[in-house]
Amino acid sequence: MKKTRRVGPFEVAPIGLGCMNLSHAYGPPPPAEQAERVLLGALDEGYTFFDTGRTPAHRTPRI
Repeated sequence: MKKTRRVGPFEVAPIGLGCMNLSHAYGPPPPAEQAERVLLGALDEGYTFFDTGRTPAHRTPRI
């Protein structure tokens, strides 16, 4: 299995950390300090891909 893949100019792990719950999903977001600890902990564990992509719910409807 390939250990990394290219996303734009970056080489990242094929599995990343989904960050949607740190901003708006699944209830109120955690305090900024807690979110920072989660992200820094993920970096310490070797995560190289953080999924921060926008979802369709954030797009302005085009009617």
